[in-house]
Amino acid sequence: MEVSSATTADRSVVTRVERGIGAPPTCGSGTVVGSRATTFTTNNGEISTATVIFMDEPQTTSQVFYTICADTATNNASGMTINRIRFTLEEANNNN
Repeated sequence: MEVSSATTADRSVVTRVERGIGAPPTCGSGTVVGSRATTFTTNNGEISTATVIFMDEPQTTSQVFYTICADTATNNASGMTINRIRFTLEEANNNN
């Protein structure tokens, strides 16, 4: 996740990934997977990034959906822009 600040002020963005089985979850209704990602900016034009890597074992043959959500720990996020969010999914198949 990459964010930039439009003003000079202390700002932090905290996000979490939520999983839904069969349909995309709305924030607060899915299962939280992995750690929360957080990033901080303080200057106009400053760009900040955050990365989180997680493994998830939904144990289903149904479609699995992931949604990125703002966490309640976000502080003073007005004036921030999310420039890009990138998800890289890799499926591991274990046939024992």
